[in-house]
Amino acid sequence: MRQKIVWAVVCMIIAISLYACSSSSTNSGAGSTTLTTISVTPASPSILAGTSQQFTALGTYSDNSSQNITSSVTWSSSDTSKASISIAGLATAVSAGTTTIMANSGSISGSTIVTITGLPSSPTSVAAVAGDSQVTIKWDAISTATSYDIYWSTSPGVTKTNYTGKISDIATTITTTNYTHLGRTNGTTYYYRATAKNTAGESSESNEVSATPRHDTTAPINTTGTNFINNGAYYATSCNSFTLGISATDDMALSGYWFSQSSNGAPDPQSSGWLTITPTKAFSDIVPYANIARNEPDFCFMCTLSPGNVCCGTFTVNVWFKDTGGNVSASSGDSISVDNGAPVNSTLSNNFINGGASNTSTLIVTLAISATDACTGVAGYYISESSTTPSATAGGWSTINPSTTSYSANVSYTLSSGGGTKMVYVWFKDVAGNVSQSVSDSIIYAP
Repeated sequence: MRQKIVWAVVCMIIAISLYACSSSSTNSGAGSTTLTTISVTPASPSILAGTSQQFTALGTYSDNSSQNITSSVTWSSSDTSKASISIAGLATAVSAGTTTIMANSGSISGSTIVTITGLPSSPTSVAAVAGDSQVTIKWDAISTATSYDIYWSTSPGVTKTNYTGKISDIATTITTTNYTHLGRTNGTTYYYRATAKNTAGESSESNEVSATPRHDTTAPINTTGTNFINNGAYYATSCNSFTLGISATDDMALSGYWFSQSSNGAPDPQSSGWLTITPTKAFSDIVPYANIARNEPDFCFMCTLSPGNVCCGTFTVNVWFKDTGGNVSASSGDSISVDNGAPVNSTLSNNFINGGASNTSTLIVTLAISATDACTGVAGYYISESSTTPSATAGGWSTINPSTTSYSANVSYTLSSGGGTKMVYVWFKDVAGNVSQSVSDSIIYAP
């Protein structure tokens, strides 16, 4: 009897175990499938020495399901002198170089290569520009730098351990970085070196540069040409968008430029409205015209004609430069004719081919076309069987010479071969390059 009881207990234990295994296989989700791959993200990152990067392990299973297994894999780094990694997948960059970060689960593993960037390189193209009681230091930005330091002295041989003053943590916010050192003594030579910094530390010093500020009484030389609006164009089709090609030089340092539609006297160097530039001996750029708080009339408003709200007029602008000593250059001026209204296509829609005929037996037809333009005048027409609007510079325009404010003519046009309905479109352009709306008509070619 006792033996039967023992066997009954054993059988019950076996049955319970089998049920538990069956239940685990059915309900454990991914446990019922096989892990096939592990992917590690982010893939191939680049991080700075001294910073951390969290990695994620994503497991894919034989049933194509996937889940985050970051906390259950074993993490490792192939070179812990470059970067170490915690059991939670958080890597800490140590020094410049590369290492492979791996995630393992049994025989399945995934990995990615990490590049660790170390100290930034030293700033390059360093230059010092003297002004009146100031020196501007400029250099090219270093892509791996987050800030810069400047070391200076009134004696040569500046280093990170031998200097009079240090200007720290100048943020890198523009492509070509600069700093203006104010309050300098005119006649004294100042020496500078720059360094770049990031979380890994500070670079070695740049080459040494120097400059001697002095009182400046010489005005800048305005080298802007006489045709500097819109690259020397004769006409503009917009009344509020002009580009100006301007330039100047100075024996010390230019510091700003001024635009005005008026040529009545040089602007006060202390007035608001000067557009500042990084102090430099020579400046040349193509810049947008800006009417900055000078209470000048709005050109678009002043030049608008009625009816149609078309701007037709002449835009004139003058430019001056100033230097750090407050000296103002002579002006340079230029003008451009503005017409921002397209011609009015007065051709009769659906009635201009062969006097409104519905059929033709010849390919050559006569088109009665007309247009007006009250500003620069109608300068050409374009005829096509395509509805695509041509640009003013496209080939195929017929010139109207001389241009005229009102144009009307009967012109010949050769239809495309092949019988059937032919749709013909006509456009006009004015001298400034505005293109009108199209007008169309159709005719059946029946040879």
